[in-house]
Amino acid sequence: MAATDGTTDAEQVENGKAADRPPPPPDHPGQEPEGAPSRREARRALAAAEGVSRENDRAAPGGPPDARAEDRPLERTDEPYEVKPPEIVRDYYPEIPPTAQDRYFVRDQLNPVPLFDGDPSRDQVIQGQVGDCGVVATIGAVAAHRPEAIRNAIEQIGEGTYEITLHEIAEATPGDPVARPAGRTRTFLVNDELPVRTDRSTRPPAGIDVESCGWPALMEKVIAAEDQTWDPPKKDDWDQAWTGWHKLSVDRDRAEAGLGPAPDEAPTGYNRLDIGSTAYERADLLTRLTGEEAEVRPIPGERQGEDALLGAFGNQLDAGKPVLVGTRNRRAATERLPDGIIAGHAYEVTKVENGRIHVRNPWGSDHPEPMTPETFWEYYRGYNPDGTRDGNYTTLK
Repeated sequence: MAATDGTTDAEQVENGKAADRPPPPPDHPGQEPEGAPSRREARRALAAAEGVSRENDRAAPGGPPDARAEDRPLERTDEPYEVKPPEIVRDYYPEIPPTAQDRYFVRDQLNPVPLFDGDPSRDQVIQGQVGDCGVVATIGAVAAHRPEAIRNAIEQIGEGTYEITLHEIAEATPGDPVARPAGRTRTFLVNDELPVRTDRSTRPPAGIDVESCGWPALMEKVIAAEDQTWDPPKKDDWDQAWTGWHKLSVDRDRAEAGLGPAPDEAPTGYNRLDIGSTAYERADLLTRLTGEEAEVRPIPGERQGEDALLGAFGNQLDAGKPVLVGTRNRRAATERLPDGIIAGHAYEVTKVENGRIHVRNPWGSDHPEPMTPETFWEYYRGYNPDGTRDGNYTTLK
């Protein structure tokens, strides 16, 4: 069956919305997808789930030395763009909570949140209420495999003020599935204000969790703000994607929640991220963060054999290159997926061991059990209208 939002399998959007995440503990932000016929029903079903599983299965950091960036800040090729607060309103997907801006890092003056807490790691990157699982999974994967790329991209230049530098790119497309660095960078001037939830007594961040350090939330904020710098053709492309594609899904969810349709104007900022991402957009983000070419590749299937699938992922991980995947949509409203496998959700492959594939949920919890190639093929590839199967993964080239 084709993706329920009208995309092809290759273009399926994963957006990790809150409905398919177990209810968060008090004052802890939640999330998951579009693709499930009713995310509100999924939320109610998961409300009965007990406990939260956590694990720390770090992939070996790495890559050969010549593939790694030098440990120094990126050289700027432009004047910094001063970021305005990215939009986060409740006019689109209804799971976005009410928010206000707050200098969350220094709320507790006696225990301010540091920019870094040791080397950047994937365990520091935990999705919040925004449905940007693909963005969060990609940031976490880069932190695991290219921690120096994260450090080099972010520089504190004053009290509560930072410069974050990303690589400009030529985007990946289905016709040319490689994202390439353009040889230029763009620097963003950003402050430490974050959107926090006003529906919680402790007012936690609405986006990426801020637990031990602030860099993940700042990186998400800058990625949300990138549309402030888009040129007219890119804005037009997004407007067309919104009116011809995404708005139908958002309006369906709003109708299920008893709400009127979303605005005709395409969402920006955090609301844009909340729409979700495709494998190609994750390739683009890998390249913007690392300055290396990233590629969308077909998942080896049954015809190539289990060894081809395990080898494709294992070889990339052994070379210190991230591997990102996404699950298919539910085939029917009543379909039950295995524990930890969320429909229409992005994951990072962290390890291949003993014939099993380990993946990390960007929620930082509810990770699926290590799975056989057969299980992976069933849930991490889409169904086409003719019954055939295909899917893609994203990695550095």
